[in-house]
Amino acid sequence: MPAQIIRIRARFFVALEGHSEQSFLTWLQALSQKELHIHLDAVPLAGGGFKSMLQKAVRLHERRRRTAGAYQDRFLIVDSDRAEQGDWSIEELRREAAKHRITVCVQSPNHEGLLMRMMPGMERESPGAASAETRL
Repeated sequence: MPAQIIRIRARFFVALEGHSEQSFLTWLQALSQKELHIHLDAVPLAGGGFKSMLQKAVRLHERRRRTAGAYQDRFLIVDSDRAEQGDWSIEELRREAAKHRITVCVQSPNHEGLLMRMMPGMERESPGAASAETRL
């Protein structure tokens, strides 16, 4: 019997605006298990403005990098509607995030809004990865 080769997974730091984005990332991680050898280290930031989310993402990335090792890349996933709430524009967020080598992914429409439009009754549920996958 030949030796089985176990490939090391590429690790990615992914800071997320909230829990619905975490559910989406959990769903993506499950899909990636079939073909890709990656690990998406999801870190929910519990909302806030763009500035505070970026600052928290930078702190958490540094802490996790020291304790768990280096990441292949790092991302921040936010909803576009968050720009309407204030502190920074999307362009400012991208510019500041680039200083920390963080790629900003902006969802438009936001994840919750998309689920609510696609799935009647979803607005009354907390969108979990299993629930969303079943409905999708």
